[in-house]
Amino acid sequence: MEKWIDSAIMERLTFVSDEVISAQLIKRPGETRIGQVCRVPQNENEFYEIIQNQQIKYVIIGIPEDIGIRANFGRSGAESAWRYFLPAMLNMQSNRIYNGHNIAIGGSLNLNDLMAASSGLSPGRNTDLVKLRELTSEIDTIVADMAEYIASHGKILIAIGGGHNNSYPIIKGFSTALSKPLAVMNIDMHADLRAMEGRHSGNGFSYAIHEQLVKYYHIFGLQTEFNNEFIIQSIQNNGVVTYTSYDDLLAVKRSEWLIMMDKALENFSIEPCGLEVDLDAVTGLPASAYNPCGFSPEMMRSLIKKAASLLQIKYVHLSEAAPELAPTPIEKMAAGKFLAQIVLDVIKSIETKQS
Repeated sequence: MEKWIDSAIMERLTFVSDEVISAQLIKRPGETRIGQVCRVPQNENEFYEIIQNQQIKYVIIGIPEDIGIRANFGRSGAESAWRYFLPAMLNMQSNRIYNGHNIAIGGSLNLNDLMAASSGLSPGRNTDLVKLRELTSEIDTIVADMAEYIASHGKILIAIGGGHNNSYPIIKGFSTALSKPLAVMNIDMHADLRAMEGRHSGNGFSYAIHEQLVKYYHIFGLQTEFNNEFIIQSIQNNGVVTYTSYDDLLAVKRSEWLIMMDKALENFSIEPCGLEVDLDAVTGLPASAYNPCGFSPEMMRSLIKKAASLLQIKYVHLSEAAPELAPTPIEKMAAGKFLAQIVLDVIKSIETKQS
């Protein structure tokens, strides 16, 4: 058995038990759910078997934390994304359009000790802010190891939850495994290129670019009013970074937005790519930052499907969603279901491209 299986990172993986699946699955006669056909390892040996299985293409991992967001003065709640995503994903239909046999739900990273250590810390107090950023760095190490292992076995990682701080360790893990930098498309209203002042959700790409882990970086839907002068200047001075502003999008018909995504992806198609989706780019979605005017859910799905159909996807990262912040139970569930729909949008787009 590989060394990684015996390392501390495996101790961080919480598997989705058969009991949890049974409790969350809604069974109806004549229907088959994704949760009944996808692979869900129950222990280390099963995880190892799945990661070696050539029929498994996608490995879904939850990252339930909001420490990096709080270290960037954002709203807590992103640790809940995995909790609401999981039942929604398990209950999606398995049918002739997509049956789910090449998915593995690997489980979620157990970050309970770090979350507990962050409890009560306030970014408004300098000593607490330093501690939050130190804890974010600890998450970096865990996530990077996990991403590198999955990448080294040729699987596509789909990471759910947590802050956008996790972009950096995911990119690092994949770049290390592939021995080359990645191209990254980020559908986001923020560039996440803040100063390297200690790790948090606002500077994941600053660190990744500084360490030459990224060859191209494009932000689609950048809302310049939410990005400071340092970030705008950094973009202008860095040949790696380009963006399509939300102002540019507002100046044209909605029907042209997908054409603009095509244009943004022109330099990406032959490179190993990461697709980053910050859910605070969706209008009104419960997320770490509330966006009163962003992409509609329908447009976000269209943009994701377009990107997934053109990029050489190595990983997908859905960050910053915070279903727990929704005001009603049905809206919390809807946020989880939206995440599951996005995951299937990506997978179906990739599968269609390769068929």
